This record gives sequence, C-alpha cells and structure tokens, in this order.
Amino acid sequence: MGRKRLSDLKLEASKYMVVVEREEGVAVYRERNTYRRYSIPTFEKEEGISPEQTILTRYKAKMGYEIINLIFKGIINRTIDENGTTEKILLYKATECYGSPKSDERSAIEWIPRERLHRYQKGGDIAQAIANLTDERCSIFTYGFGDKEPVKSEICMIDAISEELIPEAVEVIRLAFRTVADTYAFSEETFPNFAAYMVTNEFLTKFYYRRPNQYIFAYIDNEKILGVIALYHNRIKNMAELSILSVHPEYRHSKIGEALLDYAVRFAKDLACDGAVLEMMVENTLLKKWFLSKDFVLDREYETPNCPYKIGVMKKMLK
Repeated sequence: MGRKRLSDLKLEASKYMVVVEREEGVAVYRERNTYRRYSIPTFEKEEGISPEQTILTRYKAKMGYEIINLIFKGIINRTIDENGTTEKILLYKATECYGSPKSDERSAIEWIPRERLHRYQKGGDIAQAIANLTDERCSIFTYGFGDKEPVKSEICMIDAISEELIPEAVEVIRLAFRTVADTYAFSEETFPNFAAYMVTNEFLTKFYYRRPNQYIFAYIDNEKILGVIALYHNRIKNMAELSILSVHPEYRHSKIGEALLDYAVRFAKDLACDGAVLEMMVENTLLKKWFLSKDFVLDREYETPNCPYKIGVMKKMLK
C-alpha cells in the first residue's frame, strides 16, 4: 500500500515542536524586546532520550506546564534557505496541561487564539497553518522556501498486530468498552458477553487473530497501542465485517478512531470487497451520527436475547 515507516522518519529529526491548545488558545513563548514576538515552543533533539520525554521535561522547564495526553501529529520538512538546506521537526499536540506559566522579565507565556497567531508572530501564517494541521491525521508537512501552505502526505501509524501484542490490544479494547459499560450501567454479571468483559487474550487469539480471513489492526505510536479495529473478510457475501473499534480513553478526540476506520475501509477495497458492515448500539446516537458522517447507512436493526440494547447494522457499499 506504499506505507511510510514512522520509526525511520523520526530518527532523522533534529527538533521537536509541540502545540498545546486549550479553550484559551495555543500556548506560545515570547522573548521580551525581540522582533519575533511569539513562537510555538520548539526543542532541540537530545541523543539517547525519546522525543516524548524530551518534550515533557523541557516544556515544564521552559513553559511551566506539565503536559498530559501528548499525541504525535506529524513531521515538518522545512527548507530554511535559498540553498535548499532543510530541517526535519517532529510535531506534537496536547490538549491538556496543568501548572502555572513560567514568565519573568526576559520571557512571557501567553495563550493566543489559533486564528490570531498570524498577527503576533513573524512568519505567524506558518505557525497558524501548523496549528491547524494538528487537527488532521498524522502527516508529513513539506514547506518549500518562502511557501505558506504545506504539501501533505499521510504517515501510516496503523499495521496488523503480531501475536505478542495481543495482551496490549486486549487492554485497550477492555478499557474502551468499559467506559461504554459505565455510561449505560452494564456489568459483568448482567452482560458478560459485552466486549469490556468478554475479550481476553485467549478470546482474541482464538476468534480473531487465528481466524481465517481475519485481520487485527492497531494504531501504534511510540511503540504503544492507542487503538484497535478488526476486519473479517466474509468471502461468501464478499463483505468486510468490522468489529471491536476501540480507542484508549486517554487518547480519544485525536482522530485515531477515524484513522482506524478509514484504514479498514481502504483495506476492504484492496480486498475487492463489495462493502463494509459493522454492528453498533442503536441507543448510542452520537456514535450512530459519527458513522453516518463516514458514509455508512443504517441497514437494519434487530434484538437478541440477553442483550440490553437494540443492535444496528451499519453498511457502506464500496462498489
């Protein structure tokens, strides 16, 4: 499928940039009495230390905030002079942090609305574009010298899991479905067949990993599984049956679920499937609305014994 391997690309980077954004805006750093008034925090690579650990440590020292929920969002390839000299920067985003801004007579930390970044910084149009790109799936952003808009190419962070990763995948699935169980007051005693309780290492190995025509894909960042989806190619019906779409609760709202679903649909197209189907809880109207926005339609609804909700079958034709 022409996927680019993330680990090799990361090793080539020399700097790390992080966009931390809350309701107040994007956190920016300002050195007082300088023309370049505001900048998105950027840190030099430290050998022998992971990018994530470097950012967490140095962001606290420079900005005063401790970051949680740090998400890798892409790589910036930037041409920095007319001779074609380039630099590679790893781009991260976080939407949660705590602490107090570290401001003094030499520097200040402020929160600037994203749409106003271009007004406050030399080259702020690029900063604003970078902040906007953190809303999208993980990509490579390439700037030519003097260009304002990047050329983008998607980085694939999704791949089929190996058997040794099943325990970690099981943990993510159970955590993801446990939040649903808590919302709708399901328990292991009342609904033992719910994924939050039923999915175990043995179950996933037997019924998913070793099942013919079955694929399990994981969204992996920094060698950690953040999301999972399974695809079974029903060759009799020539349909891709999708299941156990799960995102770790700490990494939701980062477009990981969207990336997994899109990947599975593209994979189904590569298998020449006529369409893709999945089942969901009809009462979960937000999830239903999300699938509808992804061009799935509600094909039918049905009830089954010992299941406390109505099941909806969502379908998307691919031919």
